[in-house]
Amino acid sequence: MSRIVSLQEKIERQYMELQLDEKEERELSECFALFADSNTNLINPREIKKALETLGLDERNKYVKVMLNDLVKLCDDKKIDQLNYKEFVVTVTDKLGDIKTEKGQKKLFDLYDKNGDGFIDCDEIEEIANELCENMTQEDIQTMIHHVHVLNKTSSMEGFTLEEFKQIIASANNRDGR
Repeated sequence: MSRIVSLQEKIERQYMELQLDEKEERELSECFALFADSNTNLINPREIKKALETLGLDERNKYVKVMLNDLVKLCDDKKIDQLNYKEFVVTVTDKLGDIKTEKGQKKLFDLYDKNGDGFIDCDEIEEIANELCENMTQEDIQTMIHHVHVLNKTSSMEGFTLEEFKQIIASANNRDGR
């Protein structure tokens, strides 16, 4: 029992440390609500996973698959079938990374840097766009990277490094007023 209590305390602490802004909170809440049982306000990751597998959607996006596996693992660790909102948020943000922290930015960069060479290039952006079902041509991607290059003075028009990625995030947050 003490392991379960300490795991719940850890989740509570991690949730408080996230310091989500209003927009992030709303987006995560809306996502959670899509899957939550209306009576209990809990989600069952196994049911969600099964539904996505039945529809063939589990293989389209490996990040979604990994996050669902992490949610199922948390249920297994806690010996429960359902998760609450805070457990969902902590698990999802742990996988994606909190873009407000260097550690989170590195996690997010690593998700995009498919070959692990420390550089996100056009091919990796195209792969991500395809996983997200975004129909982007090579020309669209080149244009996007060119805009990033011009706006953020990156070293290459072919992609960007981790440090440039952090600069891009900071620049976007400044434009959004974060």
